[in-house]
Amino acid sequence: CLSKYYSSVKKKKSKESVAKKFIYLEDKDELFAGPSQITPEMEQEILNAQRRALIINILKEIINLESNLLNSKYKSLLVYTNSQLKSYIHYDNKGIKHLLSLL
Repeated sequence: CLSKYYSSVKKKKSKESVAKKFIYLEDKDELFAGPSQITPEMEQEILNAQRRALIINILKEIINLESNLLNSKYKSLLVYTNSQLKSYIHYDNKGIKHLLSLL
């Protein structure tokens, strides 16, 4: 699970590059993505974000089982994954930070 999460975060587009493709129409209270609406690239990024959220939720449920053996193993894996991501993206990952706070 964590390896899929790690690779997905590494492939993640920056918020600025995704946000530039959207125009917020205040009078209609909706997002407009230009003439082509949602592009395949944007759709893939949405799917990747949902996949990352699902992985975090699965790990959260496992942690909430309160198994000392599993939690100690996950803690070391989460700390290692967070340090790897931090060296790549230069900030703590919110999902992993949340999971570590549960331990």
